[in-house]
Amino acid sequence: MPRFEISSEQRAALYEQTRNHLAALGDVFIALERDDDPAAAERLGRQFADDLRLLGDLGWDRSDDCSSFNLTMSALDLRRVLMRLQAEAEGGVTEPVEERRAREEEAQAAAAFVAARNTCREILDNLDAHCEGQSAACS
Repeated sequence: MPRFEISSEQRAALYEQTRNHLAALGDVFIALERDDDPAAAERLGRQFADDLRLLGDLGWDRSDDCSSFNLTMSALDLRRVLMRLQAEAEGGVTEPVEERRAREEEAQAAAAFVAARNTCREILDNLDAHCEGQSAACS
């Protein structure tokens, strides 16, 4: 299983983006209550399972003094969670400023989205380089 080392700055970006997504954990229950869409509940469940697995590598404490962190998820799982986090962060970066202006921490939120998006891109690039010529397990 590959191990990808990330910096504390990258960890902070991934941690915040993952934490933001986990705030919607109650959506799984809502989706389960709607009898007409069990696939949505399953999809959300998988996303949150990925988030929790990633937190296992990042650590649960918001602040951590380590200078680097190892991501031990399989390449396939890591790619799936990073692509989703990247897309969510991209949405936060491109959201119209006037809609976010009402938020108290606008500058902080935008910086966190940019950091998360950039971190996902960088790790995905490294993952692609690692997986070149390897088995379908990296796809």
